[in-house]
Amino acid sequence: TDVYFNVDAKDAAAAGVHAAMAPSHLQHSALFGVFFFGAALVQISWAAALVIGCPRPVLLAGAAVNTAFVGLWAVTRTLGLPVVLPQPEAVGPWDVSCVAWQLVVVVAISRLIASQQVPLRLAAWHRWDERVVLFAFGSVALLAALSFSGFSG
Repeated sequence: TDVYFNVDAKDAAAAGVHAAMAPSHLQHSALFGVFFFGAALVQISWAAALVIGCPRPVLLAGAAVNTAFVGLWAVTRTLGLPVVLPQPEAVGPWDVSCVAWQLVVVVAISRLIASQQVPLRLAAWHRWDERVVLFAFGSVALLAALSFSGFSG
């Protein structure tokens, strides 16, 4: 189950996207900007909480929040939101990356809980499975590439 022990890093990547996109959304709407800052704060706080310990309720809360964020993203990209976002938003590389990380978090937590081997603490980074290390470096590289791409969401 070491593969699933760094769910905090995946959610931190999603938090990074929300934080990076908050200023551009704030220019369009205070409500959207505050939501993005709040989403980043919730995700990074949850990731930090996992470093201290990962009781089942904390894991379930992370899965629920990330599932809700993915659902909200799907609605805003297909239907829009009545009154505040009457037209669907365009799909872009920032949001696709963020949704992918959030889905990985939800799947990893689901598999971890189903395994009945929920650890008391996450594994130290130097004990991560090679696939997790590759995923973490790939995530950092993708965030860097998106940051330098000039695409503002």
